[in-house]
Amino acid sequence: EYLARGHPDIRRIVSESSLHIKVVGDLAVELMPCDRIGLPLSVTSTVSRIPTLPGNLALQLLAAGEEVLVPFSYANRVLVIRSFEHQDPLRLMLERSLAHFLGPLSGAAVSLVDVVSVEEAELAIKGFDGGVIVFDAHGTVVNGQATLRIGNTDWNLFSSRERIRLPPIVLFSSCDASPLDGTGATLVSAALGCGAKVVL
Repeated sequence: EYLARGHPDIRRIVSESSLHIKVVGDLAVELMPCDRIGLPLSVTSTVSRIPTLPGNLALQLLAAGEEVLVPFSYANRVLVIRSFEHQDPLRLMLERSLAHFLGPLSGAAVSLVDVVSVEEAELAIKGFDGGVIVFDAHGTVVNGQATLRIGNTDWNLFSSRERIRLPPIVLFSSCDASPLDGTGATLVSAALGCGAKVVL
């Protein structure tokens, strides 16, 4: 809150820090200009941001203090789990973007799996041994919980936590993954609760 309002003492302390800065909150304070050289904080320091989470999950993440190193060969293997109706205009957008930006020289191994049920999504995750998963589906909030639309089901990802283990890096190409006006039951919280270390 102090950072968002530009409180001078907090801004000065953060700007002078050369250590890893861990921020808890939904605001992207890592984009705040650093007083030192006028560039965003994330350019001048190592910054990680944990969104506002349910208390037990936030405490678990903050107290862990573990460093996770992801080898490039592991992070270069990507699974895209897609669930759209065949005629949905969004269905091919991510696939086309990947083909454009990850050309043949990138070396990235991208697997795209279309799923129509939660069971199929869970099986795809269990059979994947890479470092990055992208969920490409419609997202919404049902009874205060953020969900992914998989086939005809609104999937609360956290409900699968005992059956799946997500890789360290998870991306949501969906709406309402972490709505600012919602509860702590977001897709971000669910992914972190299922083993992810970084969620975008």
